[in-house]
Amino acid sequence: MAPGSEILLPQEDGSDRDELKPTTHTLGLTRNYVPSWSQQDAFRELYQNWKDAIIFTFKLNQRSFKTEVVELTDGIQILVYHPLGLNRELLGYIWFKRKEGSVKITNFQAKLERRNLELGSSTKRGNNTMAGTHGEGLKLAALVLRRENRRVRITSSKYNWTFGFRGPTKSIFFCKLTPAPPTQLDAVNKILGNLKADPATDVSIVIDKGRDGKEISEEEFRTWLRVSLDVERPKDPTDIIETPQGDLILDENYAGKMYLKGLLLPSGGSTIKAQHAGYNLLHGQINRDRERLKNEDEESQTLMHIWEHAIETRGDKVLQRYISLLQENSDCVDVNRAERLISRRTALAIWERLKSQGVGKFYYDREESNPDIDIIKKSLKRQPAPLSNKLWRILSKYGFIRKPREEQNHLFRNSSVSDEPSTLFSINIQRGLSACLALHARTQRVQVEYVTGAETEVEMLFDKQKQLLKVHEKWLNFSRIHETTPCRASMLDEIQLLDSIFLCDHVIEELCDLAVIEIVETFDCNVDAASRFIKSMRIQVRENLQHMPREVSVQPSDEPRRLVVSWADNESERVRQVLNNGAYSALDLPHIAYFASPDLNGYVFTINEYVQVKWRPEMATGETTESVAFIHRILYKQYGDEKPQVYLLASRYSFLELFHLNSSAVQLFGPVNRKELLLHFTDFDTMGKRQDAELIPTSQIIEARNLEFDPAPYAEPVQSVAHAPADLDASGFYCRFALRSKVGNQPACITPLGSNLLRYHERWKVPRYYPLAKPVIIDFSPSVLGLAEGFSQEGFEVAAGIGFSTVHDMTWKTRYSSAEVYDGTQNDVLAQITNGQLAQPSWLKPGTAKVAVIGSSHSQCESDNIRKDEDTKPVFNHILQALQTVQHILSNFEAVHNPFDFLVCVLPEAALNPDVLPIFMQTVYLLLGNRCSVHIQKVQLPTYGILVDKIFIVILASPVCVAHQWVWDPSEMMQTTIGNIMRGLAFQNPRANHPNREGQCSFKCKTPSTENETIYNHDTNNPAIPGVTQPIEMSSTMALKIPLFRKPSFLHPIRNDLLTVREMARIFGFPDDFVFYDGPRGSHQYFSHAVPPMVAKIVARGVRGIIEQFQGRELGDTSSMDVVLISSRAVKRQRTE
Repeated sequence: MAPGSEILLPQEDGSDRDELKPTTHTLGLTRNYVPSWSQQDAFRELYQNWKDAIIFTFKLNQRSFKTEVVELTDGIQILVYHPLGLNRELLGYIWFKRKEGSVKITNFQAKLERRNLELGSSTKRGNNTMAGTHGEGLKLAALVLRRENRRVRITSSKYNWTFGFRGPTKSIFFCKLTPAPPTQLDAVNKILGNLKADPATDVSIVIDKGRDGKEISEEEFRTWLRVSLDVERPKDPTDIIETPQGDLILDENYAGKMYLKGLLLPSGGSTIKAQHAGYNLLHGQINRDRERLKNEDEESQTLMHIWEHAIETRGDKVLQRYISLLQENSDCVDVNRAERLISRRTALAIWERLKSQGVGKFYYDREESNPDIDIIKKSLKRQPAPLSNKLWRILSKYGFIRKPREEQNHLFRNSSVSDEPSTLFSINIQRGLSACLALHARTQRVQVEYVTGAETEVEMLFDKQKQLLKVHEKWLNFSRIHETTPCRASMLDEIQLLDSIFLCDHVIEELCDLAVIEIVETFDCNVDAASRFIKSMRIQVRENLQHMPREVSVQPSDEPRRLVVSWADNESERVRQVLNNGAYSALDLPHIAYFASPDLNGYVFTINEYVQVKWRPEMATGETTESVAFIHRILYKQYGDEKPQVYLLASRYSFLELFHLNSSAVQLFGPVNRKELLLHFTDFDTMGKRQDAELIPTSQIIEARNLEFDPAPYAEPVQSVAHAPADLDASGFYCRFALRSKVGNQPACITPLGSNLLRYHERWKVPRYYPLAKPVIIDFSPSVLGLAEGFSQEGFEVAAGIGFSTVHDMTWKTRYSSAEVYDGTQNDVLAQITNGQLAQPSWLKPGTAKVAVIGSSHSQCESDNIRKDEDTKPVFNHILQALQTVQHILSNFEAVHNPFDFLVCVLPEAALNPDVLPIFMQTVYLLLGNRCSVHIQKVQLPTYGILVDKIFIVILASPVCVAHQWVWDPSEMMQTTIGNIMRGLAFQNPRANHPNREGQCSFKCKTPSTENETIYNHDTNNPAIPGVTQPIEMSSTMALKIPLFRKPSFLHPIRNDLLTVREMARIFGFPDDFVFYDGPRGSHQYFSHAVPPMVAKIVARGVRGIIEQFQGRELGDTSSMDVVLISSRAVKRQRTE
């Protein structure tokens, strides 16, 4: 910016180099020096020298230097008067003369001397009231103007100073000094205050056109003036706020501009960051190119002071603007390093402003990798409001704001003591926790206090200094704690349990586990020691609870001075009577006893330990199976004198990478770790517990060894988790999923682990549905008839068809006329609902279960062109499309609420073909990752009285970890012969028996046997197709083989024509009032991919059974009720101990 002043002030001492004499002085500069400078830059240097000289000569400061702009008919005058005194003393002026096209710059009481022509010469270095310091601005300004064909003439100290270029190439810059002629000196007679300068005592610089140049235009001059804030100030005086450190300029026209002592810095501040307000700094230094400030730290501190002073004087308007900068433009110059420099007073003002604007909001750091949104919404009951990282750091620096978990803990720590009423349940919980803590010397001194928790979801907090453990009062309330930790006792009537024995050991076990982990985290020990301590305490609590007496009573005996003390333990008949279980475990069998721990080739089996085994089941042949087993009990069975047979009652795990789930498709979602296990189970309620364990004869075990693992902090050898550990290599063994093989006619299931195996925060959340709300169906395959029909017959409302074709799907639309339809591909429709291109569907009602159904189909035009002898690759494509639709549903709603509670996908048996299986398993894996229980059933149609030789694979994804009951009553089986099924349809349709086939009418007719019965789609008189039509027998019970890619063609044995659409509908189980609207040709085609309604009905019954388990009596205010999510939902499973 401005260099040092080359105007020598009168009081400066001279020297030999100050003596003026006629000479030509070479300035050591060439024509191409500072090539980027413009004429405006040159004027800035001259203006700076003019201003600095006035300030120095007349002892002004930056604030007292004021300019007045006078607009005349023949030009523009910039005048500076002395701020004091009654008489207006003119100190200097700039005069643009419009007619001559010239600019004159005059300083009174100033002079130039020869030394001012030397580079670096300056009288202002070290003077903070002036902008210049470098001492070369006058020379550079003259050089740039001359290069632009401007003439520059200076009159000072009775000499005229002219500039030019000389040398062979006219590139050497020089200054020629010549004495002012007597006529020039005598003509002045300057009177101070008039616009006349004395060549002896003043300095005047005149800029006009050069030999080949042009006059200075008014537009150019006004452009030059923009370098000065003194001249070009905001029109509204309130847009500039003066502070001791400088000025804040709020006028948008000055946004991004940085001034130093009133002069514009071409490149702004010290960095290349964006700038949003304007500033005029009163202190600072610039670089040699006059582009920007030198010191970034000094600049940041100055701007901080300016803003703080402006906020203090102007209040909310300025404060809000500063908050917006911190929030929306936190990387700009305006707030650079604000988090380090801001005062507590300003931070408090920001916080008070945010609080007033954000009632009901909780502010969090938007750059936090895990901002704990769930805690904000569910525990703190606030709406998340993101802040920039800079703004967050400012507020947290002074303790005004906390992270969600910190706030949650703060509220919990300061909540009031619980006044929960004393009950049998609460007394036992308190005693159980106290007994747990008394098991070890390091926890014996811990005091327990139960608190209200301030409506947070914090379980407990431990204060090491006070040795005080604060526990949420919900652990004392039977109903509240069993909402997330249900057991068989919780299903009983509470009145029934009032005088009963305490049955909820699982609550004590879990509470103690959480308490020990909370306390151990404050121990000064390594991870291994802490892990061993927790494991030891866990085993002791479990063992002691199993032997804890309950229902203790004392009665007098028949003998004097004796009492009879009786009690029940955890294995007693009394417990079973209360639970009304009626089931006995293998432990109760009279021929089982306990013996010493058995061993296998030196390995000793121990209860409550994990063991890695290779075994060959009795019915299996060939290769062995490698598993991990958790041993609950060791059992012996002995007959007579025979050697006892040893059994392990164990929960069994397979290695996921050795299981068929680990196909190549699964690896698309990331590596499957060797340490990931898959739990085998039978009963959802007792998954992974002793009650669900299996007996493994040790005679079938070939090899046993310890489980080798690197324990995570406080971890057991096998961790039950909802999500894979972040660092797979550093984790021990872990299990996310469990598998139930097909049991009887019930489907197989693979599911995320039940809540009884998971930590509290990972458990399934319980959905709630309105008891009177009809579940709704969203059909993603309207061309696959039968899916929606089966659900409709079970009382579900068909609400929408997605992927609807106006050409092929009119039968579906006519059947379900009130349903909404969405044309286009399924993926496009889902994306358009998500991004708001489509209005929110009316079927998105909270409290109503929503079921998406997907089938495998192919369009009419595709199927007509496929011959019988072609391969089955097209059907694979349609299966893949159905599976991809499932994946699209999950992916489109990954970041928002997924509206679908259940997903039902029905596929041909070819879905298990090796060509398709990888995508099939990929889809299953994706559903598991979205916290769905996946039930898979293989359906052979003839088993259900449907005489069609076809097998379907049914996939049901459920939002809860409960069994899907496959409910089917054999009395519903259809007639077992073709004749019985098609009874009453053997007649010829008289409307179709027309000699001109083009004019036939067969859509609707009347049966000959009754007067009022109407039959649809009975299009008789269609001739057989040679080589294609298959004959059938009316007495036959053989299932018909339906072609995949063309319409079915079967010969009626009585009419000798093709079976009609209505007859085919009867065989598939469609009711007679189900009307096909696509004509005989199109309607026949439906049956190549239709799903018999009976199959969908059975699935619908199971879905309804699940829904009914989670229908609340009162759901509360629907405005605060979230749509149940498939991607993040979790349902707390029942647990029985």
